[in-house]
Amino acid sequence: KNHSILFEIREHVMYITINLPQTRNMLDWRDSFELAGAYAVANSMDDLRAIVVTGTGDAFHLGGLRHCHDSEYEKERFKDQLRIRNKLMSEFKVPLISVVNGECSGGGMSLLLKSDIAIAAKSAKFGYPEILHNGFPVNSMVNTMNVLPKKLALKCFYFGDLFSADEALR
Repeated sequence: KNHSILFEIREHVMYITINLPQTRNMLDWRDSFELAGAYAVANSMDDLRAIVVTGTGDAFHLGGLRHCHDSEYEKERFKDQLRIRNKLMSEFKVPLISVVNGECSGGGMSLLLKSDIAIAAKSAKFGYPEILHNGFPVNSMVNTMNVLPKKLALKCFYFGDLFSADEALR
C-alpha cells in the first residue's frame, strides 16, 4: 500500500511529505489520521530540531477532499482528525517549516499559516477558492486577517482568486 503521508528523520529534522498527487494532496479522514500520526511522533522526540512539510506533485496541500463531506460519517471523522491534528501542532516544541512546491489553498493555507517559516517556489500559488465550490472559509478568516493585507485576504475570500509567491512575499 502506498502511504498518503511519508516521513523520515534525518539529522534531527523530521521531513513530512503529503503523498497524494492524484488528489493534489487533498486529504480524507484516513490521510488526516496518518498526518496526525507523524505529528505525534514528532512530539514524542526529545532531540528533534525542526519539522519540514511539503507535498508531492504540483500541489503543496489543498485541504480536505470535498467528497468527504457528502457522508455525515466521513464529515465527522474528518472534523475529529482535524481537531487532533491542530492540537498536536499546537504542542510542537520545534519550528514548523512549510516548503510550498505548488498550489497551496484551502486547508493548505491553514497549515501554512501555522508554520513558523514558509519557503515557496517561484511558481507557488496561494488562496482560498472555497467560494468557487459553494463554500466560504469562515474559520480561515480569523487566522488569515492577521497575516495577509486585509484587501488581498478579502479578494481571496470573495472571489476565490489565487495569488503568486511574489505577492505573498510582498
